[in-house]
Amino acid sequence: SLATDGTKVWVLTQNSTTATRLYSWGTTDIAETQIESDAGGNDQDGISDIDMFCPTEDTCKIVFTDNIDGGEGTNAPILKFADCNDSACSAPTVTSLDTDVGSNTDQAGASIFCISDGSPTNGSDNCKIVYGDDLQSNNADLTFIDCTDDEDCSTNTQTDILTDFASGTASVNLHSSIYCPADDNCKFVFNDELNTDIVF
Repeated sequence: SLATDGTKVWVLTQNSTTATRLYSWGTTDIAETQIESDAGGNDQDGISDIDMFCPTEDTCKIVFTDNIDGGEGTNAPILKFADCNDSACSAPTVTSLDTDVGSNTDQAGASIFCISDGSPTNGSDNCKIVYGDDLQSNNADLTFIDCTDDEDCSTNTQTDILTDFASGTASVNLHSSIYCPADDNCKFVFNDELNTDIVF
């Protein structure tokens, strides 16, 4: 992701570990911050399940699945949102957006885009997210989240866009991408595992 000031930032998982880390590169050095120390069992983040959008260098937003090695119900995988407090994301505010996205090894496949709705002009309090929910069921959902004037997305509106894109018979690996030309005009693509389609 490239912030408006030209700073490049990445969010990555480390090989053979469960850690999720943020890397920031400006003019001379790279800053590294651990965002989550235990997102799942070793190598369970092999399929990328992290997305990030940076309205500015100091306001990066990260979405990822936590507790990938959990079970179901109260111990299920969790969709989380990290609101960075500075350019190094040294003390992010982390919000659980959905505490039960599926069962063991399911990953939400979330993607995020932030767009201004007037104030602030950088759109840091108006992020949009699309992800997979109820991935363990026979009618998995594609769900859209609108962070309503809230930097850490703790206030949000959730809408199910599609309710049957996967069968739930095996671990679901949703891949999605979202882009919003305007606050009320979002576009996204995703893989429909049930019909083996790419859908817009």
